[in-house]
Formats: sequence, C-alpha cells, structure tokens
Amino acid sequence: MVPQGGRSGGCRRQFNLGRIYGKATGTYAKARAAPQDDVEAVKWYRRSAEQGYRPAQFNLAEIYAEGSRDVPRDDVLAYFWMSLAASGGDQAAAQRLERYAAQMTAAQIDNARGLVADWKRRRGSK
Repeated sequence: MVPQGGRSGGCRRQFNLGRIYGKATGTYAKARAAPQDDVEAVKWYRRSAEQGYRPAQFNLAEIYAEGSRDVPRDDVLAYFWMSLAASGGDQAAAQRLERYAAQMTAAQIDNARGLVADWKRRRGSK
C-alpha cells in the first residue's frame, strides 16, 4: 500500500513520465525527450495522482482545465483533481480551484465535490 501523499518512488516515476509527455514551454519544449502526447501524459499523471501524489493531481487538473485536441476539457474532473491537490495546503492549487469554480455552474461544482467526497471516503481521509 502506498502511503497517503504518494511517498512511493513509483508515483514519482509515473509523474515524471507524465511530464515527459505533457505540455512543455521554454527550454523544456526545446529539449523534449518525447513528442508531446496528452493522452500519454494523462495516463501517467493519473496513475501517480491516484496514489495521492499532489503534483500529479495538480498537473492532471490543468490538462482537464485546458483541454486539447486529444483530451477534451472537463471542468468537473479539473475541479476534482485540483481539490485533491489543494487539500494538502498548496496555495497555488487553492487559487486555481477558485478560478475553476468561477467558470463552472453550481451543478458542476456539486458534482465535483461529490467525487472528492467519494475519493476521500474510499481512502479513509478527511
């Protein structure tokens, strides 16, 4: 079992694979190890995020918030993953969460909060 917060080296490796395939800017874009592939990035970020690794939760939320040709925008999933990232006290995640909420309907926010509550119940966290 992976400790809460994703302390396993495996979730960090999965996160780094997500970064390899994810959106890159500046120097990172010029020195890519692989072509950008949002589907692969989501796959690896999700594996890491599901283990509670907050940086992966943050990046996964950003992908869903922006959407792309291959990964459709999903405000509910963006809010869900960013809520989990923010639950550890990450101020940047909390600010993004407020920004996401400003663009969502009350029903979407309720749906996302329900997903967060289910997640926390399954994991036995508050």
